[in-house]
Amino acid sequence: MPTLHLTISGLCVFAFDRPLKGTGNPPTKATLLLQRLIQARELTHVTNGAHEILDQHFPMLEFDPDDRDAATSNRGPDFLFAPDAQGKMQKAVCTLFGDDLEILIDGRSMGSSSALQLTRTRPADPNAIQLTGANKDTLWWMATLEDAFPGNGTVDSVFVRNPPGPNQKILSRVVLGEGTLKTLDLSDEVCTFVPPGSTTFNQRIATSFVLEATFSRTVELTMSRPVGSRTETRRLVFSPGAGRDLQIAIKNMEVDQAIGVPRDYSSRATADFEVYAELLPGGGGTGPRPFPLRVGPGSAAGAGLSRCPPTG
Repeated sequence: MPTLHLTISGLCVFAFDRPLKGTGNPPTKATLLLQRLIQARELTHVTNGAHEILDQHFPMLEFDPDDRDAATSNRGPDFLFAPDAQGKMQKAVCTLFGDDLEILIDGRSMGSSSALQLTRTRPADPNAIQLTGANKDTLWWMATLEDAFPGNGTVDSVFVRNPPGPNQKILSRVVLGEGTLKTLDLSDEVCTFVPPGSTTFNQRIATSFVLEATFSRTVELTMSRPVGSRTETRRLVFSPGAGRDLQIAIKNMEVDQAIGVPRDYSSRATADFEVYAELLPGGGGTGPRPFPLRVGPGSAAGAGLSRCPPTG
């Protein structure tokens, strides 16, 4: 059977139904929250005597336009990018601005299930340069809000329960209740947390994830959002030909790459992780905002981890 590969990256948060870390039963469902960061903002962290500035981030759904079923979809892409040698665009993007997403696998809602599979086992050798299989897939690599804010690292349930909106702190959400959630990419260097974050955290960090789920015929995303006094619902249906796998990406990122500008053309804010404090009960208080800091050779000043979704 073909497989859906849903990659997840950027400034978004996994709100699991059970704590990811600890000795209790593992989570079986996650609500992915994409925070409203569409305006540049000043961070509390100071570098070279000035506050860091977080660039605009936009929630986006990215896919191959050839996989979209035009006959059954009433949601089209907002823009196309990444032309090939003949000028044909290889990527399509739907911006997620107040959209409450639902994923349907062959017509069955993923959000109605509590069958999410994941592992959180410590890798056999976390310091190994090459990691494969279960040693890389495990969510042990995920930095959590509890690591950053010990004793207060849980996303306020109001953001999980209530639908997103264009003027809300959450611009988009989707419930992941099936498939297998794995770590996809890791930071190159070991990271620690700036005080008052965890004093024991010392490891590489997962920077992106992938949810894999098999399907027979179609994968559909319904997108509901408020428009005045009514709710508008649009359908984006994918039916890859010849039993091909389906690649989709959800990200809350700067728009650079989508307009052909390399993401590394300039430095990025080190302390972008601190924006997650706004999603904690009470807004995270008024104290310092911890963030993960790379401590590898040549990066004593840290490096931005915009592709570092945590769990709350």
